[in-house]
Amino acid sequence: MAVKIVTYPGPPEEAASSDYTVTVNGEPVFCYTSYRFNKDRPEWIINGKGMKAREVSPISFAYFDFEGEVTVSITAARDFSEVAIRPLSLRVEPKAAGNVIRFTLNKPGTYIVEPYGPDRPIHIFANPLETNVPDPADSSVRYFPPGIHYIDPLSLNDNETVYIAGGAIVYANIQEEDLSEWDDMTFQKATFGATGKKRVKVTGRGIVCGRDSLEKGRRHKLLEFTKCEDVEVDGVILRESSGWSFAVFESERVSIDNVRIVGHYINNDGIDICSSRHVRVKNCFCHNADDSFLIKAHHAPVDDVVFENCVAWNDVATSFGIVCETAHQVTNVFFRDCTVVHSTFPCWIPDAGGVLAVWNDYGGDVQGIHYENIVIEDACADKQVIKLNITNVHGLNDSQRGSIRDISFRNVEVLHTKDERIAFLSPFEQGAVSGIVLERVAINGNPVNSAQDSRIVNEGATDIRVRG
Repeated sequence: MAVKIVTYPGPPEEAASSDYTVTVNGEPVFCYTSYRFNKDRPEWIINGKGMKAREVSPISFAYFDFEGEVTVSITAARDFSEVAIRPLSLRVEPKAAGNVIRFTLNKPGTYIVEPYGPDRPIHIFANPLETNVPDPADSSVRYFPPGIHYIDPLSLNDNETVYIAGGAIVYANIQEEDLSEWDDMTFQKATFGATGKKRVKVTGRGIVCGRDSLEKGRRHKLLEFTKCEDVEVDGVILRESSGWSFAVFESERVSIDNVRIVGHYINNDGIDICSSRHVRVKNCFCHNADDSFLIKAHHAPVDDVVFENCVAWNDVATSFGIVCETAHQVTNVFFRDCTVVHSTFPCWIPDAGGVLAVWNDYGGDVQGIHYENIVIEDACADKQVIKLNITNVHGLNDSQRGSIRDISFRNVEVLHTKDERIAFLSPFEQGAVSGIVLERVAINGNPVNSAQDSRIVNEGATDIRVRG
């Protein structure tokens, strides 16, 4: 196969990373900057007008498209002793000489390069070649060429496509009207969104960014779709949202593929699928400071959602799960072939979810949630690797007792965790958490072979089946 490579120069106004330079087969690849939440070794404090200070440290990322086999070369600005490339299951072997790291890739994906452990990593977003790039002259296409763009929040119509070209960065202008405030933060509309529309699409290789909004004291999502049908999102990068990064509400037939998210701020969720049906999320990456790949059921049920081949690095909260807002029924949710590279800090309340979690706080019934072929590479202390719990944090389980039933964990391997607990907590009603299967689950190299395993914390859950 002939090798094909597409690289995208960064906008002239965009500062390149001071930590790394990158080439692919000798061609320069622009290296962007971002941050991660890091309360242990903060190097920067981000202060926006009216926004809370945030303890962060730098990360970098670079992206390109390719086909065939390529050699990536990364030059680090500082010395290092050894380097890891995650996910470890991809078995990408780095070769280091001096401050230069080289490795070979033959398939697209997200590759997290760590010369200094979890501090100051670089994320390599290696994309497949683009196909079906829309015509900029098409009246149904909102086209953003390479460069910096400031736009008013854009609501799509039926049959419209947003195309963000590689080398483009899109920011939302600050809105002064129709804003609400919460916790000293001011909200505005999402950068791109749609309500009640059909056949809408966001695609490309460029970046939708919330950095300017953070600096100016505004909170908003980068992508938001509500009561839509036939939504497609593919290939874009979401950087530094000032709220949830990407949310889908009460929508049907949604396809999300090859989306990469980096963020550090409070409530900086990755991809939230809320009260929606027939959703597929695949080949995505979230490095964020709250829940990463999540289900919620605020206003309507959730049914038939699949997360597949996704990678999470969540610095706070849950990597994959159903969390908190479960006012309606949630059924038929699958997490398949997914990896948690790091789960860095516990959440700020003890009732919150674990790394893999179903946390029912709003009183709905959660049933038929299945985890298959999951690897947790590194998890922190004080956060259970698996947790199913019912709580009453918001007072909604007083009148409507929620349940968690028919939950399976098959082929789950935890390579390293400081917290080995698996928690099943049903404090309000005996057996409201029930029908749990643990099949081929291992933690720190030790399999879970019995429901009486000392690592399992059971408070009121019933029908727990463990299979080797």
